[in-house]
Amino acid sequence: MSDPTSEDSNLKQVWQSQPTEGVRMSIAEVQAKASTFQRKIWDRNLREYGAAAIVVVFFGIRFVQTPDPFIRLGMALIVAGMCYLTWQLHVRGSSRELPKDAGLSSFIEFQRGQLIRQRDTLTHIWSWYLGPLVPGLVVMMVAIGRAAAGRVPHIWPLTAFYLGIIFAVFFAIDRLNKRAASSLQRQIDALDAASR
Repeated sequence: MSDPTSEDSNLKQVWQSQPTEGVRMSIAEVQAKASTFQRKIWDRNLREYGAAAIVVVFFGIRFVQTPDPFIRLGMALIVAGMCYLTWQLHVRGSSRELPKDAGLSSFIEFQRGQLIRQRDTLTHIWSWYLGPLVPGLVVMMVAIGRAAAGRVPHIWPLTAFYLGIIFAVFFAIDRLNKRAASSLQRQIDALDAASR
């Protein structure tokens, strides 16, 4: 008579050694997720383009109306920074068209590439989004402080306070984008796991 514990042990080993199949996604699921993601990117970029247009028009009008050359320089730098970041957003972060009639692996590869592209865009936000605005903001705030010196008491501490607020907002934007980049990385990891 055979030992039942030995048989149970053998069955358990056979069962545990079987290859496991990861969670697989259908083409329709990948296509739907990719389409939703692309729409979110398109909507985000449209909002950013609209906000940039408002800033450019506002500072463009103020540039013409302001006589102080240093304040005008700051405004011109802000407009240039906005134009640069809008162009960078288009180059780095615009949505791409989904491939038509592709197989599952092509859709997964496409979606993974888009997730990586957006993750990298958000990770490097200082180099192309926030950074280009810093020179114009600093020049304009210092120029406003210089123009108000003698008329407004404690203008330089006040100017430093406003610059501090601007940089605190910039760092908050950076943190939010880093968090979004981490979320995209989790989606990349989940896609990798599902496609194995």
